[in-house]
Amino acid sequence: MATSDICADLRTREVADDLVRAGRERLYPGISNPNWCILRRRSEIFHRWFHGLCLQNARVLDVGGRIQPYRELIPFAHTYWSIDIRQTALVNVLANAEHLPFADNSVDIVICTQMIEYVTDPSVLAREIHRVLRVGGSLFLSAPSIFPRDSVQDRWRFFPVTLRQLFSNFSELEIIPECASVAGFLRTVAVMLHFWARYDAARFVLGLSLIPLLNICGYLGEIVSSTRDGSFTVNYSVRAVK
Repeated sequence: MATSDICADLRTREVADDLVRAGRERLYPGISNPNWCILRRRSEIFHRWFHGLCLQNARVLDVGGRIQPYRELIPFAHTYWSIDIRQTALVNVLANAEHLPFADNSVDIVICTQMIEYVTDPSVLAREIHRVLRVGGSLFLSAPSIFPRDSVQDRWRFFPVTLRQLFSNFSELEIIPECASVAGFLRTVAVMLHFWARYDAARFVLGLSLIPLLNICGYLGEIVSSTRDGSFTVNYSVRAVK
């Protein structure tokens, strides 16, 4: 093998390792992560949902699966396809989520986390997911309701009434707030501080001090709060069964 080929292979492996680490940070977030409250809660929700599935040799489709943080929660997957419009070392199908290149009733599980806000028409995506799922198959999705604009492609935010409308053609639908208002508000403060800190050194200091404090206060606020007020819920987990 030529030296250039060896170097290219090493770079590919390094990129793949970086993606795996990014995925594990979403599945098992550190306390310095400004999204710690919701990521921690989403991992709990998804773990419970996947644990309740009675499947073997499942066919899984990860829509927007550039880093695949929840893949390890599905050890019973026989086939795992990931699609995205951007190529990464983990993506095996380049495709637009509004035109899924899969046959009707061909997939057991669809995972779609934090990407529906970028599509041109969320209702088209919902129909496409419904089409490729077999009868009895499940969608596991997460979507933001309150979050700063993430990129120039960021288009949508979602509340429960919107999610119920989008997935009304599914036979079963469960929507769970990933945090109530106390943690949601403090998470937003943590995210904004992280955005405003332009330099890596400033973000490092915040990650050692204020952001962990906000995360802990949000976690404790969820425990001691007398109500599960949802007026400032920042993200939702969704399970829909065809």
